Amino acid sequence: QHLHPLTFFLSISPTTELPGPAMILPLGPMGGMQDEVGEPPVEVRDKHSYGWWCLFVLFLGLFLVQIMAVDVFGALFTGIMASVVWFMVSNHCAQMSQYCLFLFGLMCGIQAIFEMLSLTSMVGGRKMQHTTASAPSRDGRTTSVTYTTIVETHPFFDADMGFQYNIQSVARMYSPFVMALGFALAYWSYQAYPGSLFSPRDDEMGPMLGDRRMGGGGRMGGGAGGLDYGGPGATLGGGSRGPPGRGPGGNGAAPYPPGGQPPAFQGTGQRLGD
Repeated sequence: QHLHPLTFFLSISPTTELPGPAMILPLGPMGGMQDEVGEPPVEVRDKHSYGWWCLFVLFLGLFLVQIMAVDVFGALFTGIMASVVWFMVSNHCAQMSQYCLFLFGLMCGIQAIFEMLSLTSMVGGRKMQHTTASAPSRDGRTTSVTYTTIVETHPFFDADMGFQYNIQSVARMYSPFVMALGFALAYWSYQAYPGSLFSPRDDEMGPMLGDRRMGGGGRMGGGAGGLDYGGPGATLGGGSRGPPGRGPGGNGAAPYPPGGQPPAFQGTGQRLGD
């Protein structure tokens, strides 16, 4: 007996179970990150929140200093970080999740490292350079321009250099301190949570292959090598079907092992249509 492939697929009910293991796709945060449910710990809301409000005030102060120092990009970054702190700590730390703490601490840590390296290079004095160009001179068909670069070294704080120079020095000392404090505070609050973002979830501890099977009215292969899909239905490729609970080929084959799971890759191969 030959069945049209569409007839075979229609004969499989939506509630059918696969005869073999089914792949379970893990849905959720990537990298094994835990789902976040509930409010922050009481320790974070009652104790750590005071430190976070102090950090918010320090970020605002750094923002004003960088504005006076005409550090546009530094002030923009500081304003964004201050907004993140306010978002996390407002409403009694309702939005202070482990995801926010992890990302905030990561950004503060990276920024603190680079700014600390830059500050270390200025301990011996700040270097300022000026480049000037001479008037073009012609020599026949060629035109030459001479560029002169003058490098000046000044103390980190120099009253002779004016207000903007000294406020820039203040900003260069202020910024890595605030960033390091933000990293330390984020780490402190992160550790107050009972779990970690990277600990395996409960539903990922088991095997990746589940015990879902597709059953219903169909059978592929026919004869002793047919693959039985469970309940009553048609057979694709001919042959007879054994009673429920029997082996893949029917006809008195050995029953399935406990749990109804048929052995994988067993039986006699058959061609479709034989």
